[in-house]
Amino acid sequence: MPAAAQLSLPEAVKAAQLYKFASFVGWPDDAFPSPTTPLQVCVVGNPTVTAAVARAAEGQTVNGRSFAVRDVPASETDTCHIAYLSGMSGADRAEVVTRLSGRPVLTVTDDAHGSSRGVVNFRVLDNRVRFEIDNAAAAHNGLTVSSRLLALAVPR
Repeated sequence: MPAAAQLSLPEAVKAAQLYKFASFVGWPDDAFPSPTTPLQVCVVGNPTVTAAVARAAEGQTVNGRSFAVRDVPASETDTCHIAYLSGMSGADRAEVVTRLSGRPVLTVTDDAHGSSRGVVNFRVLDNRVRFEIDNAAAAHNGLTVSSRLLALAVPR
């Protein structure tokens, strides 16, 4: 059975939405070695999601950058532009979020609470996948979030 077929509906929706955040987020110029460097999307803790994210992002670009989607261990997120921390314990997730704080990385978490929440935190509310955005955390990481994306977010 293909990996995508093993995803629950909420996981599939999150995988499809993940790369789209890049269109609404600005990274500092020095976050990329060159103007054509691909945007690195890293999936941590849930390799089943990686293939679905890669399929969704295939052939897509944002500001002339393609996407490079890969499954990485939590210790190797330093080169990520988007780090999706899925399927991790709260303590492990909080450790990665803390380590990436202040770096130009859009951290994305699943239904996390407290210090383990990323800049973007997926939530399932009324059987719909929604997301929260911590704009202060984004600014601390040197990221600029479009007001259009902020308007779609649910309150934290």
